[in-house]
Amino acid sequence: GDEEAVLAAFPAALRRRVLRHLYGRLLRSSYLFAGTPRTFRDALLAEARLDMFLPGVEILSVGDVAGEVCLLVQGAAEARARGGEGGGDAPARALGPGDLFGELAFFTEEPQAEAVRSLSVVRVAVLPRGSLDSLLRAYPAAARAVLANLQAHAEGLVAAQFPGGGLPPPASAPLPPSLSPTQRTALGDLLRVRSAATALAARFDEERTTQWLYAASRGALPILRQMLAEGADPDAVDFDGRCALHLAAGGGHAEAVALLLTAGATPNLVDNFGLCALSEACRYAHDGVVDVLVASGASLASVSRRPGPGPAEGGGGGD
Repeated sequence: GDEEAVLAAFPAALRRRVLRHLYGRLLRSSYLFAGTPRTFRDALLAEARLDMFLPGVEILSVGDVAGEVCLLVQGAAEARARGGEGGGDAPARALGPGDLFGELAFFTEEPQAEAVRSLSVVRVAVLPRGSLDSLLRAYPAAARAVLANLQAHAEGLVAAQFPGGGLPPPASAPLPPSLSPTQRTALGDLLRVRSAATALAARFDEERTTQWLYAASRGALPILRQMLAEGADPDAVDFDGRCALHLAAGGGHAEAVALLLTAGATPNLVDNFGLCALSEACRYAHDGVVDVLVASGASLASVSRRPGPGPAEGGGGGD
């Protein structure tokens, strides 16, 4: 029967446990998600769509725009890269349960370079772009692990094409004309993966920092606790060098300030204007925040106060 239709009848929590039992081992053993927390992998499975294909179906074609990452969970398939300069087909790559396909095209946003065809009845867990992007943003530590795994995989593909060493410089310089089409493809994929990983990491970090600082400016304790549990940096700063402690102190959120200090925030961190969290608390007469900061060792001794506007986003009101 239709497995997805059967699972849809269960509550979400039970469905996650069933999917973990059926496919959690395969997701954990796939190279891309190695080292990620189980909560992240459970969330991936909960968002996945389960598709079934009969034998001989071309699941992905060369040149397709990949909007999803596919995990083979049952059956056998093969992936075949585009032909070389002579027009012949490249050797097929066998795919079995636990193997991924479409991930390089997904992250580099390049057309699919391999055709994937089912050899038997197969089931595929499909991770759509929107769901995967959202989960990578929500789990920054997992996102870093995924991007590192992707880059290591691309480097392994390149190393396999140069078994005796002699790799050309991995830069934007023109590749040597003596390289085979397969070698050029592997090197091109590696350069694109490195660029995509750098851009994605920067984008995720910037978005998370914005969410983190906004939560601090509002004194949103549940969000701060959740983001700390997910690996948020207590001393992350914006373009003005202002950290969460600056914004929580300027907004008069004593409990948020205490939470940040307990999480390891630096009490005397100075922004680009020479201001620290204690100077912000003094500036807006938040006596409770001043007491918390002073008790943690904060001091105005080396801070040069400069006049400026009110605290960004946090407002001047007390608790």
